[in-house]
Amino acid sequence: MPMTQPGSLDIRPAQEAEISLIMALINELAEFEKLQHQVVATETTLRESLFGARPRAEANHAWVNYRITGEALERLARSAPIAAATEISGSDNSG
Repeated sequence: MPMTQPGSLDIRPAQEAEISLIMALINELAEFEKLQHQVVATETTLRESLFGARPRAEANHAWVNYRITGEALERLARSAPIAAATEISGSDNSG
């Protein structure tokens, strides 16, 4: 958990120990968007994509008052796909 002042915003890279949290946030977003059926991620494929020998993506978390308030997943290179497991089909904005 980040060490911030009460009420302050802390943005930092996600840690490998937070894979379950990242997966939960992906699933919550998919549920909100009614796209749960398109999420094929597993903690294993997500871990490999973010923290494996050749990471293909990175994740950052935003925290306020010691509670996570946001997450950003980003590809490191346009040609390097994030494991299909980490994407929600139909929401690709790569153009």
